[in-house]
Amino acid sequence: MMGGRFVVILAGLTGFTGVVLAAIGAHAVPGMDDPANYRAWQSASLLHLVHSLVLLMVGIRLQQAPSRGLVLAAGMLFLGIVLFSGSIYARVALGIESTFNLAPTGGLLLMVAWLVMVFGWLRD
Repeated sequence: MMGGRFVVILAGLTGFTGVVLAAIGAHAVPGMDDPANYRAWQSASLLHLVHSLVLLMVGIRLQQAPSRGLVLAAGMLFLGIVLFSGSIYARVALGIESTFNLAPTGGLLLMVAWLVMVFGWLRD
């Protein structure tokens, strides 16, 4: 089972990459003068960083009280960040349109992760 320490480390890494990608979007991505690209990148960065913090909270909770539900939520949060934000970053920065189809799946994973967390906390 994925431990709380691993989730905390994962949260630190996703938080780090979120800040780096926000900075790259602000300074180095061509095409950010297009309002649609700018809004997409901002949304991807916001959800990336917010869910990194949530992942950190789940990791801290897992260190206190192991829970299969919270482990599932942690995995869904991580995968949701990668699919949602990652697909937007790839489309805007690299022009890879095919990855954009992954954003709705990532967003759905992030939404469901919140519900899994609620049920995980209620069961404990």
